[in-house]
Amino acid sequence: MVEKNGFGKLILISFILSLIMGFGGVIMPGTASAASDSVTITGNGLVSTTPTTFTLAQLEGMAQVQARYSSINTWPTKKWYVGKGVLLADLLTAAGGIKPEAKMIKVTSTDGYKMSFTVQELLNDPRYYYPGLKANDEYKGEIAGSPADAVQIAPMLALQSANSDNFANMNTAEALLLLLGQRWVTEQTNQMFVKYVTNIEVTTDTPAQWAAPIASVPSGTIAAGTGVALTNESNDADKIYYTTDGSDPTYESPIYNWIASRWWSSRAADLATVNHPIVVNQSLTIKAKTIGFGKTDSEIVTYNYQVVNKGDIDNNGLVNILDVVKAINFIKHTATPTTAQMNAADMDNNGTINVLDLVKIINKVRGLS
Repeated sequence: MVEKNGFGKLILISFILSLIMGFGGVIMPGTASAASDSVTITGNGLVSTTPTTFTLAQLEGMAQVQARYSSINTWPTKKWYVGKGVLLADLLTAAGGIKPEAKMIKVTSTDGYKMSFTVQELLNDPRYYYPGLKANDEYKGEIAGSPADAVQIAPMLALQSANSDNFANMNTAEALLLLLGQRWVTEQTNQMFVKYVTNIEVTTDTPAQWAAPIASVPSGTIAAGTGVALTNESNDADKIYYTTDGSDPTYESPIYNWIASRWWSSRAADLATVNHPIVVNQSLTIKAKTIGFGKTDSEIVTYNYQVVNKGDIDNNGLVNILDVVKAINFIKHTATPTTAQMNAADMDNNGTINVLDLVKIINKVRGLS
């Protein structure tokens, strides 16, 4: 009797579970497809004060554009995309246009994912498809491809798309998908490809500014071979661009934090070779700034480094007997070294000048080191 009741309960539980699974779209949110079938354009940055909603059928009735996009994600890996849909500029025009003072665009998907852009970077800055993206290395985003033969391309709200360079692979799985080009062949844009777009808000809000990068070594006199690491607020999609030739950095300059911090635990073995410190072997100037989506670029920070030739206390490009004499005087405390002289004479970098340093200087004079 107990066994029969237990079996009956099991059947009842199985029946209830089957009902729950059968009505999963109602009882268990999130199991249904998140694909969007309409998009609403709104915000105080629009000329019209009334939000405009475009259904999928209305979008299909608008002028369609088919294009290829090159992209790099934050791993970083190089990727191709193809899409067919409505240009974002055409969509905004159909909604009545945007005000001259519009500054921000926020894109929201059906699953709640949001991305913010400045109007400048999304609509005004020229963006391109780079057919040479995968030159030099097919996959590694930290190895720059070729910028040759770039094709200017505008942002699109794709009704069909594919993570491929073949238009035949396009489907509606990620519709409505925001696609945008790169400003340069190394720019990481893939994280900004918002799928299932359901809302686009244009505002007159003033964008915030990215925090400037910080160097691990302050400006000053350093030993040859010193590594200078750069960091910023998140070390993620907020990319650090830098130069070492005295010019101001732009998005065409080298990137320091190629691997985003979200992947550091997964790519710990690669960090030292990809996000590697800048090794200073001669006097130079490092200029750096943060560039990323949704905020204005940071201020440019400048770090000036003077490299010390160890043993060259006179700083005349030679290590000779005069440097030996000065080192002896410093050890005997009959002369006081300047900071630069201290750095040159302190061969062991231990903060003191002693007999071991003197021996190393003599060996350099003799050509033994």
